[in-house]
Amino acid sequence: MTDRIAYAPQSRDPRDYESLQGGYTESDGSVRVSSGPTVAKSESKPALAGPAQPAPDGRAVKSLVDGAGKKQARPEARTAIVERRAPDGTQLQLGATSSRGAAGRQLDERGAGGDATVPLSKSQAVNAQLLAAKVYGGVDNADGSKGLNVGAGASVASIEWKYQSGSDSMSVGVDVGLSAGFSAGIRDSDGDGVPETCVSIDASVSVAMCVEPAVPRQKDGPADGARGTGSRVPQAGAGGTSGW
Repeated sequence: MTDRIAYAPQSRDPRDYESLQGGYTESDGSVRVSSGPTVAKSESKPALAGPAQPAPDGRAVKSLVDGAGKKQARPEARTAIVERRAPDGTQLQLGATSSRGAAGRQLDERGAGGDATVPLSKSQAVNAQLLAAKVYGGVDNADGSKGLNVGAGASVASIEWKYQSGSDSMSVGVDVGLSAGFSAGIRDSDGDGVPETCVSIDASVSVAMCVEPAVPRQKDGPADGARGTGSRVPQAGAGGTSGW
């Protein structure tokens, strides 16, 4: 189908029809002009890209950067042949073992034929063990602090009292056997920016504590200082009577 038709007088000079694009001569001498085939403009299509990939999480990237080259601590693994827990928090274990640490940082292996923990209150508990043994050494202390620890021991029986109040903790124990150990480090269990100092000594009688130093709060001064009572400047006395 043609878009438009134009007629021109018959002429033998082809220049008369140079402007008639796509035209051709009819049998009667007239020239029929068509717009010619419409050619769609070719547009280059961009190369198909795969599905958009989500931007990497900044926290994940930071974690990877910060953790590069660092040895990750192995979480503590606990096992027991028999384990029972009561609703009040009492726990009993037979054939209990625990293992934690990281290569080059910490070694901590412990085991007990019997292990029982009885809570006394929300902040106090008593732990007793039978036929226990332990060996440990490294920089990741059992109380959660970072520093230094080393020790070993074996006991027929032991008992330990534990106390926890906020970020402060304390324990005192005694065992029938032979043991020796020491640990010291710092931690910030409550994340307030003020670290606790932790120390423990084990020589068949064990004492351990973590204490956060008291930081005095800075008191705000009064908005306006009290005005002091100003002293009056004594006035000059009356002059004496002039001489005659």
